[in-house]
Amino acid sequence: MVQQEPLCEDPLRLATPRPVDQDTGPMDVLRALADHPWVMEPEGSPARHWATALCRTAGLEPDVRFESADLVLHLRLAELGHAAALLPDLAWNGRPPAVALRELPEGHRARSLFTAVRSGRGPHPAIRACRQALRQAIAP
Repeated sequence: MVQQEPLCEDPLRLATPRPVDQDTGPMDVLRALADHPWVMEPEGSPARHWATALCRTAGLEPDVRFESADLVLHLRLAELGHAAALLPDLAWNGRPPAVALRELPEGHRARSLFTAVRSGRGPHPAIRACRQALRQAIAP
C-alpha cells in the first residue's frame, strides 16, 4: 500500500511564443497555435497524453517538434519563441515569466502535487523532514 500526502495545486498555463489576441478564450488561443511547433513530454507519458487530448479538444493536432521530460527545456524553448508549451507555475522558480502566459480551459488549469510513501513509513523522521523541505521549497 502507498500513503499519499497532498503537497500543492500547481497552476498550468499556456506559454505562447508569439502574441495572441488577448480577447480570445483559452480554446481559441490553443487553435491560434495550430501551425506553431510545440514542445511536450515524451510519447506515452501521462503528461503527453493529457496535453495532446487538450489540444485535440480545442480542434488541433499539435505539431510536436520537441520532446523532453525536462521542463526547463520546455521553458527555454518557449522563452526563445521556438515552441508553444504547457508549463506549471513552479517552473518559474519565483522569477517573473519571460514569455506570454495564457490560462487554460476550465478543468485543465492545475496539476496536483503530492508525496507518496509506503504505508506506515510517513512518521519516519527522514520522510517528515523531506516533506517539510518540499513544503518550504514551494511556499510563496
